[in-house]
Amino acid sequence: MGEAAVSPPPGTPGVVRFRIDADEPGVELYQRLAPGVGVAAVEPEGTWTTFLVCAAPCDQTIDGRAGQHFFFGGEGFSNSSTFRLDKQTGSITAHVRPAKTILRNLGLGFTFGGATAALGGGFALGYGVLKSNETIAVGGSISLGIGLAHLIPGILLLAMSGTRFTLGSGPVDAALLHF
Repeated sequence: MGEAAVSPPPGTPGVVRFRIDADEPGVELYQRLAPGVGVAAVEPEGTWTTFLVCAAPCDQTIDGRAGQHFFFGGEGFSNSSTFRLDKQTGSITAHVRPAKTILRNLGLGFTFGGATAALGGGFALGYGVLKSNETIAVGGSISLGIGLAHLIPGILLLAMSGTRFTLGSGPVDAALLHF
């Protein structure tokens, strides 16, 4: 006969009662796993194997004593940065403001498209000036301007495209974050 898992005593660091308070439905808590286990997901830092822990409102006891990395995500949402629970005790409420993946996708499109147009326009402008070709110089100037006009909002969209959260009643403790 197998032995039953022993629950750690209350107050054990890393074992917490976890609740998700989200601005929108569909927010989920994930845990990173070793390669080859679970479902692959793309996060800001790359591709990791992950496991769905719970969905909002969650209200579950979570054992993070091993220093696992957790993050928030969900269908149509950008993933949050990761955090650990190994030093936390008691009850934790995560206040989550999910960001739509469409913001990230638009930001990437505007940023890369704008950078490409600006770079090409800059080269064309330089070539046109070097060769005293006004047509190429004007075209390069226009492309450079359009590229910069797209690059700036693209960067702003990327900056706003991350799911944000706080643990407890205050901001996330910087020591819990792992980038």
